Amino acid sequence: DGTYTFLQTVPLWGTLVAVAEADSVIAGAAYFPSLDEIIFAA
Repeated sequence: DGTYTFLQTVPLWGTLVAVAEADSVIAGAAYFPSLDEIIFAA
């Protein structure tokens, strides 16, 4: 969940989201607020 990294002020913490349909993941995203960067994959 990134709590330890966040508390250590390492900028590599973020939020992960996945979209699943049935038994397959069809898309995902990662957002790193301290780097102002978002990554998408499908």
